[in-house]
Amino acid sequence: MKTITEVRDLAAAALQCQHNEYTGANGAGLFKVDMDALDEYLTELSDALEELRSEIEDMKEEAERRKARIRVLIKELEKEALDDGF
Repeated sequence: MKTITEVRDLAAAALQCQHNEYTGANGAGLFKVDMDALDEYLTELSDALEELRSEIEDMKEEAERRKARIRVLIKELEKEALDDGF
């Protein structure tokens, strides 16, 4: 458990770093985050994931259509085979 002084010192260091670009000089490993850029990146990532989900759903639907068509073709071949005496 940290003491009140340690917590206060950490908070002060964090506030100081909030106003500076990351240089690594303070050793705290803290840096300023460009929230607008992060939000833009996350929005683009979310959009890309949604597009992938949509493409996957389309592929599933196409696979189901193909499976149904294959079943029909198999039945037709079975009927032809029976008609030919196999």
